Amino acid sequence: MASGDTSSEERILADDFIGIDPDGTAVDKAKAISETRLGAKDYVSNHLRDVKIRFYGDTAVAQGSESWIRHIGKWQIVAPEDLIAPEPSN
Repeated sequence: MASGDTSSEERILADDFIGIDPDGTAVDKAKAISETRLGAKDYVSNHLRDVKIRFYGDTAVAQGSESWIRHIGKWQIVAPEDLIAPEPSN
């Protein structure tokens, strides 16, 4: 998602894909791909971690977690403090 490249997602998501966003909203394949295209402006990177795969006959279930780094905007000065350094003593 961080790159905006949807080629992998287009290939691996089934046409009848339904995912659930963190807020509980259902997302179909078209919406997921759209969010990936738009996500590149919000995220620096994402990494898949701790994936466990279980097999049930010819079906596999993969569960894991991801970590994201998001653009947070620009730095701004909010509370500067200017001090005068004391003169060195001899």
